[in-house]
Amino acid sequence: MTPERSRRERTTAVLLALVAGLLGLLAASRTWVTADVTDALAGRLHLRLTGRQVAPVVPAVSVVLLAAGVAALLARRLGRAVTGLVLVLGGAACAAAALSAVRAPQGAVAVEVARATGRSGGGASAPGASLAVSAWPWLAVVAGAAAVVAGAFVVVGARRWAEPSERFEAPAGAPAEAPSQVESQVESQVESQVESQVESQVESRSKRPEGGGGGADAEPADAWDALSRGEDPTR
Repeated sequence: MTPERSRRERTTAVLLALVAGLLGLLAASRTWVTADVTDALAGRLHLRLTGRQVAPVVPAVSVVLLAAGVAALLARRLGRAVTGLVLVLGGAACAAAALSAVRAPQGAVAVEVARATGRSGGGASAPGASLAVSAWPWLAVVAGAAAVVAGAFVVVGARRWAEPSERFEAPAGAPAEAPSQVESQVESQVESQVESQVESQVESRSKRPEGGGGGADAEPADAWDALSRGEDPTR
């Protein structure tokens, strides 16, 4: 597989995983079930239940899908394989929870209706309950299917995709410069700078008036002696 094709497959899988997570969160924030309940004590109740209330698995799994999409981009071979399995299982769980809410809305909203009426029983299954399911659960089903496809891409391409660290490594055909050569270049540059500083300092001192104990002729020799001892003669 060419590097360009490998990069395209990885990008497609990551984008599918991220889109699946975002669609799942969007669907879970909308109204899934509308319930009209007539109760002898509480009267007529109109409930609008979101996906978070009807199927709390969907938002939780959607966050996992987002994290798995990022991990598929950064992980290595074994990590990508595990991430692909997480995407497949998470997508299947998201789709199954949404389908369950569509097929059996009475069981999904029973707890919320009972809480609203103040009774321990399932008010949604009472004769006075009327339920309507919106189209938003189907968006969660689509998100789960997209996550499954993304996970399949990741599992299949885990062994073929390039490692993330390869983009930071030098090309195989480019010879690396030996450390000794680098050190020698640095040393030569430092020596040349020190010599230029010493020469300029010596020239400036030679122009000064001669003073007692030593003359200007002795100063260059003293500077070179200090340099050979590892001292900085410019100080």
